[in-house]
Amino acid sequence: MLKDDILRLLREDEEFRYAVIGLLGLQRLEEAMARLIDTQANMESRLRNVEEAVAKLSEDILTKLVENVTRLADNIIKLADRVAMLVDTMSSIESRLIKVEEAIIRLADIQVRQEDRLVKVEDRLVRTEEALMELKNIVVKQEERLARVVSVDKLTAIIGTIGRRLSKDMEKMILKIYRDQLIQLGIDPDNAKRFRYIDREGKYGRKGKEYEFDIVISNNHIDVLKAKMYTEKDDVEWFYENVEVIKELFDKPLRRKVIVTVHIDEDALIKTDELGINVIYGNVVKD
Repeated sequence: MLKDDILRLLREDEEFRYAVIGLLGLQRLEEAMARLIDTQANMESRLRNVEEAVAKLSEDILTKLVENVTRLADNIIKLADRVAMLVDTMSSIESRLIKVEEAIIRLADIQVRQEDRLVKVEDRLVRTEEALMELKNIVVKQEERLARVVSVDKLTAIIGTIGRRLSKDMEKMILKIYRDQLIQLGIDPDNAKRFRYIDREGKYGRKGKEYEFDIVISNNHIDVLKAKMYTEKDDVEWFYENVEVIKELFDKPLRRKVIVTVHIDEDALIKTDELGINVIYGNVVKD
C-alpha cells in the first residue's frame, strides 16, 4: 500500500525523509504566513473601524463644540442688545429726571413770582382802600359844604358834576394802581386818552346815546380801556357790545378790550373769558 511504502521510505531513505520534513515545514510556514496575513488584515480592519469611530467621535464633538460656541455667541449678542437697551432706558430716565428737576425749579420760580405779585396786589388793595376813603371823605365834605350854600336842584346838578369828576379821577387812580400789569400787556396807561362820542342821529343805537372810553393809541392799533371799582356781568356785556358797535369810528384797528377793576364778581370774570376781553383785577367776589 502507498501508506506503508511512504513509511518505509521515511525509515530507510534519509534524503526522502528530509525532503518530507522540509515539505511539511514549508507547508506549516505557509499556513502560519496565511494566518499572519489574516491577522494583519483583521487588525487593519479593526484599526480602520477604530479610526472611523475616532473620526466620527471627533466630528460629533467638533459639531457640538461649534453649536455650543454658536449658542454662546448668540447669547452674548442678546446680552449686549439687552445691555444697550438698558443703557438707552437709563439715559431716557435720566433725561426725564432732568426735565422734572427743571420743571420743579420753574414751578418754584413761578410760585415765588406769584407770591411777589400777591404781595403787590395786597399793597395795591391797601392803597386803593386808603384812596377810596380819601375820596369818600372828600365827597362827604363837598356834600356838607354844598348843603349849606345851594338849593336842592343846584345841589343835585353840582353833585352830578362832582360825581362824574370823581368817577374820572377814580378811573385814573385805578389805571395808576394797575399800571405794572398794563405795561406787561404792552399798554402804557400814561398815554390813555378820553374817547367820547354822542350818537345824535341814532346811527349805532338809541339817539343821543353817549359812548365814552379810555383809549391808548399806538402806531398800528388801539386798545380800549374801562376802569371800574366794581365790575359785574352786566358791565362786561355793556362794555363789549358798546365797543363793538362803534369800533369803526376809531382811526386804527382795535387790538384789545381791557377791563381794569379792583373787584370783579365770579360770573363777570367768566364772561370776560367768553367774550375775549382782557381783565386786570385785584379781587374776585364769589356768590
